[in-house]
Amino acid sequence: MKEVPKAELHLHLDCSLSYAAVVQLDESISHEEYKREFIAPRRCTSLADFLTRAPRGFRLMQDEAALALVVEDVFEQLAADGVIYAEIRFAPLLHTERGLSPERVVEVVERAVERMVDLLKPDKVDEQAAMIARSLRVLERFTGTRPVGWLGPGLTQTLETPDLLAAAGIKYIGDWVYDDEPTEIRTAHGPLVTLPYTVELNDIPMMLVQHHESAYFTQRCIDSFERLYREGAERAKIMAIAIHPYISGQPHRIKYLEAVYDHVNRYAGVLHWNGAEILDWYMAARGNQ
Repeated sequence: MKEVPKAELHLHLDCSLSYAAVVQLDESISHEEYKREFIAPRRCTSLADFLTRAPRGFRLMQDEAALALVVEDVFEQLAADGVIYAEIRFAPLLHTERGLSPERVVEVVERAVERMVDLLKPDKVDEQAAMIARSLRVLERFTGTRPVGWLGPGLTQTLETPDLLAAAGIKYIGDWVYDDEPTEIRTAHGPLVTLPYTVELNDIPMMLVQHHESAYFTQRCIDSFERLYREGAERAKIMAIAIHPYISGQPHRIKYLEAVYDHVNRYAGVLHWNGAEILDWYMAARGNQ
């Protein structure tokens, strides 16, 4: 399983220290003590039970060197486990016991994260090509169909990525969030279609970053749809909605997502397509021009 690319969507920096990092910060801590006081029990019955293991980590992370070391340690753990995208959380106010301001804590962690991202990112052509090939191979084995589309982790890519994706047989990407119609970019291996994607109608920034109330998702989607529907009378438009089950699927949010589809389905001529279906339509329409 380690070779399978993974995403870590909820990782607490403060609660992710390896034993190797712990003994660098305090060599007096034994492995048994580490397992007892830093690791949640096998049968963890509640969040409160889990959080009883956090204070020892907090106490070790009270200066700049310790914060940077823990960031490096976490990134090394992620890389070893094949994680290519991670959303990391931490509590700056819990790392100020030795005089660091919350702002300085954030700066130190941010700088360490940037350094590790730069160090570990697949910026070499051969590393990127291998990651793309491995990802497509795993997805094909799991689904029975080789993907023709690509959405990069966190919408990230380098200047070489489009060429490498086209060489691997990818026909469309969703990383370029700039239009409500398909466009094409040139690569060394033929054209690559960019399909519309969204950060505006995306439950991660809207709910978890901007902290809107659940009903706001419905209103923003409907407002966007009605504008695009009017414009679509003259030229076909695509409205992307980015949803994640662990966010929009929550009991207090799901009805607001359902309301979007209830509204959209009242209008004639609306189609619900995935990326491959949009690509097929676009290529057929392009060929008839």
